[in-house]
Amino acid sequence: MKKILVCLSGGLDSSCLLHFLKQRGDEVCALFIDRGQGNRQHERRAVDQIATASNVALQNTSLIDWRSSWPKNVADFVIPRNAAFVLAALPFALNAKADDIALGCNLDDRTVPDGNQQFIAALNNLLQVTKQNIRAAAPFLDAGMGKVDVYRYGLTHLGQKFVDGTWSCYLDGLSPCGECLACVTRGRAAKDAAADPQCRCPYCKTKLEPLAH
Repeated sequence: MKKILVCLSGGLDSSCLLHFLKQRGDEVCALFIDRGQGNRQHERRAVDQIATASNVALQNTSLIDWRSSWPKNVADFVIPRNAAFVLAALPFALNAKADDIALGCNLDDRTVPDGNQQFIAALNNLLQVTKQNIRAAAPFLDAGMGKVDVYRYGLTHLGQKFVDGTWSCYLDGLSPCGECLACVTRGRAAKDAAADPQCRCPYCKTKLEPLAH
């Protein structure tokens, strides 16, 4: 069993990851990072609900000043945000005596510079060189799970209400826009999961009992 701090955004991946790790037998805590993102009121709501329902200790920190001071011509997607998230989470993980800082990256993120195994390995090299005992982890990548697998996991182990309570949209509308990359990817996963709902997570493969929720 490990103690793991999850970078919790309120999206489908990181929210399901909380339960995935608890089901694995790990002790889990969570951190929400406010970076001034436009959709943060929705993320904040989802994070609070999920942490409470999951009985997971939640802490909060902010990178708003850092983000707001960027030059206007630097696009958000150019910066490897997951590196910033792990480093921002490091003092909280140290205080919690955590073994890992976990990100919700899945196989669909492999083409994103900060969402693949090479990136995780590079982060861990940095942590090792700086003599940290904590490591970065991407359990869904390790388990070979893509977005549809995460969606199936959520439906099977946590239910439709839980899945609907997460927020993945990049925008701040009354409801998800359905057009941003996060919405399109999630919508495709939902469609594929509806066509083939059989969960293929390691727990279902090994016939383990679902986590009580």
